[in-house]
Amino acid sequence: MITSSSCAKIHLIGEYSAVWGKPAILLPVNLKLTVSLTPLASLRSGNSRRSNLKQPFQKIIEKAIEKKFGKKIPPYKLQIESQIPIGSGLGSSAALSSALAKALFKMLKVKPKESDIFQVALEGEKFFHGFSSGSDLLAILSNKPMWYRKENDSLILTKILSYPTPTLYLVDSGRPFENTRQMVEFVNKNTPQTKKEAFANEQEKLTLELFSSIKDKNYTNFARIMQKAHKNLQKLGVISQKCAKMVQNIEKIGGSAKISGAGGRKNGSGMLVIYHPQPKKLLSFAAKNNWQLIKI
Repeated sequence: MITSSSCAKIHLIGEYSAVWGKPAILLPVNLKLTVSLTPLASLRSGNSRRSNLKQPFQKIIEKAIEKKFGKKIPPYKLQIESQIPIGSGLGSSAALSSALAKALFKMLKVKPKESDIFQVALEGEKFFHGFSSGSDLLAILSNKPMWYRKENDSLILTKILSYPTPTLYLVDSGRPFENTRQMVEFVNKNTPQTKKEAFANEQEKLTLELFSSIKDKNYTNFARIMQKAHKNLQKLGVISQKCAKMVQNIEKIGGSAKISGAGGRKNGSGMLVIYHPQPKKLLSFAAKNNWQLIKI
């Protein structure tokens, strides 16, 4: 059996604006997705039927590998075990695409460069989301805090951040009714270009401020920056009423919170990233409300 794992991630700041060429800060989350491949010795009738039941993303990733390396992928049985909630802004599709790509490379006994894994896994991301900035994949492959900026299709700038962040938590606002592709399509269809540019420019400013806050270990403005980022995303129309109420309650006790992915409009909006200068106060509030917090 061949296994490979990938972690989850969050956008601390920069979702949507990263797609439009602005910087983002991403952090890994210690939740794992593991794929296991069991090579099948021969295509007996039962195994042939199993092979024909491959998921579309499998076929896309396999095709990308075969095209790039000229090696035929033998039949195998795929098993997936995941701690990462689906559709919650934690990069489950990027984790799946990267883990499968790495496992297939192992099965072929190919030692790829990280750029090879990225390019192959990106094809899987495109299947799930239609378009991907690549930020989720790069953050997951590095498994380290990252500064990310996509200048254009052929130039992506990244920097591993060695600076510690304050204590952060995640709480689930509920799985979105919409998937990432639908949310991106909604924003593109309903947001005038001038509004997109204003949003992206404001988020870039906040991203730079947040980076300075982390670099200088001065978290005085951390809550204010996250609150403004949340309000900008709310204006973009990607925050549900349920999620907005949760954020409002967190702000009432002196904290701040924002989504970590594409969000959602009709039900939940996925995982919220929470910062509170007094974590014990947040933990007490969460216990009273039966919130299951995940410490990052």
